[in-house]
Amino acid sequence: MHQFNQLFYKPVLFLLLATVAIAAIWKVEIKWIALPAFVTAGLVIIYQLHKISLLFDIKYKIALEKEREKNMLNEEIKVPWSKKKESLLYYGMQIVFFICGYSITFSGKLIENYLNWKDFILEALLVGGFIGYLCYRLFRHYIHPVFYEREKEDHVKLAAFVIPILISFHAMVWINKLKPSAVIANSELIVTDKGENYRYGNKYIFLNIDYKQVRFEIPKKDFMKIREKDTVTIVIRKGALGFNYVDSFLVKPSYTKN
Repeated sequence: MHQFNQLFYKPVLFLLLATVAIAAIWKVEIKWIALPAFVTAGLVIIYQLHKISLLFDIKYKIALEKEREKNMLNEEIKVPWSKKKESLLYYGMQIVFFICGYSITFSGKLIENYLNWKDFILEALLVGGFIGYLCYRLFRHYIHPVFYEREKEDHVKLAAFVIPILISFHAMVWINKLKPSAVIANSELIVTDKGENYRYGNKYIFLNIDYKQVRFEIPKKDFMKIREKDTVTIVIRKGALGFNYVDSFLVKPSYTKN
């Protein structure tokens, strides 16, 4: 640090003295002396602030190192699991995660025709987040895996939080749909547009509800019968969790065949 101080101050002082000397010889205006002096003073202030920052950084690292040493003395020695036990838990949770993740495609189709699907997803995330956090805490407390590879250990801990969220989502979707109430409403609406997902084969119609185009998935047999401007009667049911959804569609063509 002392050598760096000398390397810094010598060029600065030389620059300042050279500027004053040149200004005196050539009899330049005072502003041309004040400007380099002002720049030099600014550089000195910046350098001093840099030194203070380095000093605080060094003290912080020393304090952090002492805290780590203290924690290491207080903590119990963690013995890693056996490779067999580690692999069983890691790959088992990976399989469960992929099953829950990819099956969202099937559960997601059930909420296509929810009237308030955004509210349902929000509630599912809140409930799932609470359950996921609770399961994660229990997992850390009672199982507390210790792997040779820290990356695998982190993946397992993350899965312990995410998997309950996914399971909660699937459970809420199926419970709401499999235990419906009686029909609560029938509404006649005009089909404003049709569409389909060619990759997955899903068929959709768009209905005008409260001056907004709302998309609904519809069975293929009904999709072929419907044309734009047709009148469709939607049958609405209330699910077990209180979320309304369109249960079926009754088509009333607005044209006549010759």
